[in-house]
Amino acid sequence: MTQANGSRFACDIRVIRLLWERGLGISPTRVVNQFRENHTEECLHCVARYITECVDFLQRPGLLPMAFLELPEPAVVPSVKWLLSVYSQDILTRLEDIKARITSTYGTILKMDSTKKITKKLSGTAKGTALWLTSVINEYGQILLSVLTAQEGLGLDMTAEDLIKRYQQAVVDPPVALYVDYGCCAE
Repeated sequence: MTQANGSRFACDIRVIRLLWERGLGISPTRVVNQFRENHTEECLHCVARYITECVDFLQRPGLLPMAFLELPEPAVVPSVKWLLSVYSQDILTRLEDIKARITSTYGTILKMDSTKKITKKLSGTAKGTALWLTSVINEYGQILLSVLTAQEGLGLDMTAEDLIKRYQQAVVDPPVALYVDYGCCAE
């Protein structure tokens, strides 16, 4: 790849951080639209500065006629698809750190809760493969783990055992209490 192509497809980490920080209601499309708006505004400021400088040169007395370069074309703002591709690559570079953060979340009071709401949103080949999503949450509302199951309560005793093993392997005191919501995991 040539230097021109390399810089054409480069992406500033600050742009990727915009996607890191997005929350509810802020889609990648919205981030790209904001990026385009900021980019256009910056280009207009540059054009205004350039024209101001050109006018200053034209007003000065001189023997030779002044010739100015054409304005450069503004850089193309990447598409949402491309930006998500770069964001995905960024996530892959941080995957070990993300896994470490997730698996190093513990708590002393744990709640087990099951829901069907999430499984109804499964699509494609995953559609219809699970009926329940059971999550274990600590006292701070942080999710320690989530499991998709075909039946409510099926295999959750193994999940609890694995969770206790995780505590033991990390040399962390086991939870004081593990409780379930009313009606959850009744079978």
